[in-house]
Amino acid sequence: IKYKLKYKPESGGVPWVEYIVNTTTKALTGLTPSTTYKYKLKTKCSGGYTQWSGIFNFTTGSSSARLAQQYLQTEVDVQVFPNPTSDYLTVKTELENVEMISIRSLSGKLFFSKIAPTSLEEVDVQNWQAGIYFLTVKEKNQHVYTKSFVKTN
Repeated sequence: IKYKLKYKPESGGVPWVEYIVNTTTKALTGLTPSTTYKYKLKTKCSGGYTQWSGIFNFTTGSSSARLAQQYLQTEVDVQVFPNPTSDYLTVKTELENVEMISIRSLSGKLFFSKIAPTSLEEVDVQNWQAGIYFLTVKEKNQHVYTKSFVKTN
């Protein structure tokens, strides 16, 4: 599995910065504090790369622009399983201040959203189309975690 990740500041007219990533975690460096960035992803499957996902946003903290801990490092803090899945997806988080979880398709369409979820949520995906989906977990302190999963038939 490979991913392409593109990001850039929301304003300023600068070009996209692109990375090819072989893991589900990517630490971004050189970000500006207190800045909103937009990002998008695509996944490499057996038939080549998918289309770009919808555009998502994150904002760096005022005292630190370390994105790795706050936004994309989800291996321990957020777990989705089984992956791939055909019927139910379990979302487990060790985070204490989760405000909302949501799931969007690769095109950005919202399929699921829940405010004030528990630390263990089960989502029925049986009737969803096969494809790649993105789970977003938002904490009350504005940290955002993103995880992808595959829905099969």
